[in-house]
Amino acid sequence: MRPTLSLLACSAFLSLLPPAHAAGTPPFLCGDSVVHATPAQVRGDVWLQDFIVSVERGGEERVLRFKPENDFLRLHCVTHGGRDYLVMDHSCGGSGCADHNYGVVDLADFRELLQPTERYRGNEAAARALLGADLPASLDCRDTASASLCLHAEDELE
Repeated sequence: MRPTLSLLACSAFLSLLPPAHAAGTPPFLCGDSVVHATPAQVRGDVWLQDFIVSVERGGEERVLRFKPENDFLRLHCVTHGGRDYLVMDHSCGGSGCADHNYGVVDLADFRELLQPTERYRGNEAAARALLGADLPASLDCRDTASASLCLHAEDELE
């Protein structure tokens, strides 16, 4: 197959795929933004798909991806100082992992103020410096009444 035809075939196939959030969990509102999330997919120790979080407002969209090496992703809407923030806690269940590994997105301009890059040390102090007492003590997955969502990497072998 010629490279041009191969590229066209690939493009045609990709155009048939649903948007990243189509197969995910139901969206939730955070301020005037809509948050969509899709769980990570793994097959044993093989990563198939990252966690995908998209935030939309008025035709603008910000897409964030998180590796499934940390198998939990908890999302929560926080209002602090009159502004709305999406707080993400991307952590793992192992004994060597930090209790909290936060990411923070300012929903006014979709800027990522903090990234969850401290798998072993955690970054709760940095998140608390940004959000103060408005940072949730824990992002409880049993709390379904608030603007929050909890995801776990889905293993095809289980």
